[in-house]
Amino acid sequence: MSSTPKKRRNTPRYLTLSRLHFARPHFEGYVRWLHARNYTKSTISMLTIYLGHWTDWMHDAGYDLGTIHSGYAASVPAFRAMPNYSMRLRSGALFVLFLEELGIVDPLPKPPSPSDRWPILGEFRDWMLRNRGVLDSTLDTYQNILVHMFLVLGDAPEAYSAHAIREFVLGRAGMHGVAHARITVTATRAFLRFLIATGRCPAGRDQAIPNFAGWQLAPVPDFLNDKDIARILAACGGEARLRDHAVILFLVRLGLRASGSRPASIGLRSSTRNRKTSRSEA
Repeated sequence: MSSTPKKRRNTPRYLTLSRLHFARPHFEGYVRWLHARNYTKSTISMLTIYLGHWTDWMHDAGYDLGTIHSGYAASVPAFRAMPNYSMRLRSGALFVLFLEELGIVDPLPKPPSPSDRWPILGEFRDWMLRNRGVLDSTLDTYQNILVHMFLVLGDAPEAYSAHAIREFVLGRAGMHGVAHARITVTATRAFLRFLIATGRCPAGRDQAIPNFAGWQLAPVPDFLNDKDIARILAACGGEARLRDHAVILFLVRLGLRASGSRPASIGLRSSTRNRKTSRSEA
């Protein structure tokens, strides 16, 4: 039986320490590491509590310091079904980073960058910086789109057909809004122009990409022609729409704006009130 008083065993710190298992020898150093990186006391308290949840799961699943990387990878899908899963995973990721910086565990080898995997992306970036003066942040956005294109269409952009490029742009646009669709068009078209300029793509291939209209910015017509007015008046047929027909005809013939169509502007409220008064007097 534990010699720790029952009241103390119910404190958050004791509960956290009891769940640390393989991480307990490094817990105090982890807290000092967080302090050195200017984490607030409340954030450190939250991270240490959720670290106990994460290490407790790791221990029950059979993972320890020697298998901490594979354990973290396995914890991601397991914790996504739990509430506040992001804090649990964040605390685990920070603890792994702490262990790596102290040399307690070896870091995982970094995956190759997109430019290492596809050298043509590095050439495209250099060409855009040299000839177009595009910002690095913009090129990073373009690169994410082009990586997706390579994964979908293959590693040989010189062999892309106009149909394949168009299908990729339309497919990606369907997953996002109009603004992102336009960025996809811009990035893909810029890359095709780079291929054309370097002799890797037929001239005019960049014209295969469709544009996306922004209907929310489409101008409103300044006026209605006679045909449209006749069509609106025809829609107000029947005795139930006589008032609508009269108001529209009134506005058209006097050339009033929309602000002039309010009932108070043309005296409809007063006339209605007068009719009610006359009926009550009768």
